[in-house]
Amino acid sequence: MELQRMLEGHDGCVNTVAFDPSGSLLVSGSDDQSIKVWDWERGELAGGMAPRRARAGWRRGGLAPPASLLSR
Repeated sequence: MELQRMLEGHDGCVNTVAFDPSGSLLVSGSDDQSIKVWDWERGELAGGMAPRRARAGWRRGGLAPPASLLSR
């Protein structure tokens, strides 16, 4: 196993990550209580939710982001 991408943007420890079904977007959740959506191919931030909104989409042990964040 080797490092594929280094994505910087969270202000806290990242606790969970998940790819969308196509594998082109990565969703990450952090101790900073934000959810970020990354364009995996470009290695760039594609969107996300601020802490207050992110809490509504967060489940312990995984993410349940709104479908609109994962659809293109």
